[in-house]
Amino acid sequence: MPSPTFLGAMDAKAIRLLDLQCRTKFIYRADPEGQNTWRSHLAEVRAGRTWYGNCDDLCSTVLDSIATAGAALDAIYRIEVGADGAAAPNHLIGCIWDDGGVCWIVGDTFGEAYPAGECRHRPFSYQRMDEIDIVRDGAPWGVPGDPGEGGALRRS
Repeated sequence: MPSPTFLGAMDAKAIRLLDLQCRTKFIYRADPEGQNTWRSHLAEVRAGRTWYGNCDDLCSTVLDSIATAGAALDAIYRIEVGADGAAAPNHLIGCIWDDGGVCWIVGDTFGEAYPAGECRHRPFSYQRMDEIDIVRDGAPWGVPGDPGEGGALRRS
């Protein structure tokens, strides 16, 4: 559950708007073979520039935007999932609790922000954003550890 300081900090409309703003000029581009960079491109978003990346980059950018807009970091998560129920993690999404207690999936290349109850992806591991070092504006965010086998959601 999010910290008491988060309650009232961000409503669902603001969450959906920040997600939309980050994806407006986003063009999907896979990382080069053998590379996996998780980067926030918030500087490009704020400058109104077109930017390129994959699911890791979109998720990182949306979470960065939400965090810099004032959401408490302990209400924001990134989650490694198996897209559409895949048996192994192959996709990254974010989630955030709104001020009404609803959890929203954000930064998903499959579509705009939506309530977590509608998520079709299979969760494997998560990180709460107050538990990692965040480097913004184009610098890499850390990559969580190998989620291992099985489908139980666990902290990385």
